[in-house]
Amino acid sequence: MVNVYNLNNKEDRSPPEGYESWRQWWIEKKHRDFYQCSRVNCGGHAAVGAHVQEQLGSKDRWYIVPLCTSCNNKPDYAIFQVKKFDLEPID
Repeated sequence: MVNVYNLNNKEDRSPPEGYESWRQWWIEKKHRDFYQCSRVNCGGHAAVGAHVQEQLGSKDRWYIVPLCTSCNNKPDYAIFQVKKFDLEPID
């Protein structure tokens, strides 16, 4: 598990060329689909590839992680835990 915070309002950051969504990008990078929200103790259906940063990590490093709509709408900088193996760094 790793502590992260959500980076809301990243609609202006489009997925890389050739991808329709961050979800599609994450699936291709991880070679698996996502079904369940990555937030610890949530269990909701993963709806989006959400932008997050590690709480104690580099402020220049963003990740995509599967989150349900409710978890994705948490306030900016609200700390929560996700499964570390679900984090996919954005290059």
